[in-house]
Amino acid sequence: MNKAPRSTAEPACFGGTDGNNRWGPRMKTRAAIVLFVTALAVVACAADGTNTAVTLPEANIFLTGNEQAIINRFLKQPAAPDPKRFSNSLDHAIAVLVVRAEPKPEVMRLARAAVIALCAEFERQTGGKISAAQQDTWVSDFSRTKSFDTVVKRLTELDPKPADRPRLINAGLDGMLRASGWDAACVLPQPVADELKRTLRVRETPAEERGVVGLKLDRWPMVEVVPASPAAEAGLKTGDAIVAVNGKDVSDVKTMADGFKILRGLPGEVVKLAVQREDRRLAFEVTRISVAAATVHAREAAPGVLLITIPTFEGSGIATKVKNVVHTRAANRTSVVILDLRDNGGGRPEEANGVADVFLDGNLLQVLEFRDGVRVGFKSHSGVRVMPRLILLMNRNTASGAEMLAMSLRNNSAATIVGENTAGMLFGKDGVELTGGQTIVFRSQPTVLSITGRDYSMTGIPPDTRIRDDRSGGKDDILLRALALAKQPPITVPNEADRLPAKQGAAATTDATLAPVTAKTVGEEAEAMKKSYWPRYIPPPLAPL
Repeated sequence: MNKAPRSTAEPACFGGTDGNNRWGPRMKTRAAIVLFVTALAVVACAADGTNTAVTLPEANIFLTGNEQAIINRFLKQPAAPDPKRFSNSLDHAIAVLVVRAEPKPEVMRLARAAVIALCAEFERQTGGKISAAQQDTWVSDFSRTKSFDTVVKRLTELDPKPADRPRLINAGLDGMLRASGWDAACVLPQPVADELKRTLRVRETPAEERGVVGLKLDRWPMVEVVPASPAAEAGLKTGDAIVAVNGKDVSDVKTMADGFKILRGLPGEVVKLAVQREDRRLAFEVTRISVAAATVHAREAAPGVLLITIPTFEGSGIATKVKNVVHTRAANRTSVVILDLRDNGGGRPEEANGVADVFLDGNLLQVLEFRDGVRVGFKSHSGVRVMPRLILLMNRNTASGAEMLAMSLRNNSAATIVGENTAGMLFGKDGVELTGGQTIVFRSQPTVLSITGRDYSMTGIPPDTRIRDDRSGGKDDILLRALALAKQPPITVPNEADRLPAKQGAAATTDATLAPVTAKTVGEEAEAMKKSYWPRYIPPPLAPL
């Protein structure tokens, strides 16, 4: 951890978004909020070019539950340059890229790209024109002074109506990052960067999370119980009137706001509630869960089919909530579980792997490869598992930890994926706060691959049944197809290790190729899948920004 002055956002290995899911594939246009992702990857290819399972020394395999701390132990990041040394964000950014980016960028290439972008933005703002010769002079000035101060100063003086300096700086940063390749993904403006840092603080310090019990207090002291909430699981019912909290009488608490104050607290804490139900006084113990865990919802989508929606892994207690739901419903003869991971941008690695742990028994989930060659893997715990048939719903905004969960479950022959190609965010991200308040975010270590050596970073995970995610008009084609598949016998497909490598030069997969739901029967589609499933084309990485 850096001490004050704190110039870097701490590296983190899984990323996510808020409930609005502001990144996903749009990160490739550098326009969205980027929280940090972990990629767990190892390339392992047999002599004939097919993928083979990765083997690791037992000492390098860890059980799920403490992923972030273990990842941080192996991360070796050079110190970011001190922001006090630089008078503008451009100078600071180029120094950060030279230290952190991999492969190392050419300084003069970045400088020229920044100058060209600065001049282009000046021309857009003022209608003026900067000659190529003048731009060459400023690039030369940078090579001598190692600073863009002269360029920015001259541009703001060239027009009677001075150009907007912050917009010039941001344009220069944008041009610099475009020239630096994928290792420099984007620059976040200060408001977005502040939100990112707040999320990271919550992730690293669970005490900053807000716990909920699942009670609505509009008619305090009478309560309305949220379905499937901790309060509902504990036995409270709508209409109960709270008379004591943790042994303290609440007869003097008159308002809903004051009721919230005495009930709020940290996730994982137990709240002792005494309620009046008709003519009886009853006692309950309710364990608070995080706000994120409270967003996990489950319902019976069809007889014997349990649909669990997981909007995010950015919070604690999510895996525990899923585990409790699955184990409770297992007694009701649930034969199929559908996990809806659409628009889930990821979050804490412990939570994503914790969900995999519900369904897998001592299986290797991921392998991390760091730049120094160290390889680390995580595996699920051994023991009795609930083993329903699994179907996963994914779309282009399924990213990071959600992708890793999907990869782990499918690679261990435990799940079928329905929907769209995922975002392809299976790699590390590192962020450094710049002198001007922006935060530069770029690709970092580790890099993720599947347990068999397949690299889905930047390409995304292809579904087994491809359906466009269009939920307009109240129709959900992906869910409808998943429910249809749930009625059919499971399709036996080869393990991930049997996949052939992606064909080179194949046409890129685009949204236009996503097949809509048709009248073709599920049985016919299953037969087509068996014939065409392998080898599957995986799009190549996108060109540098």
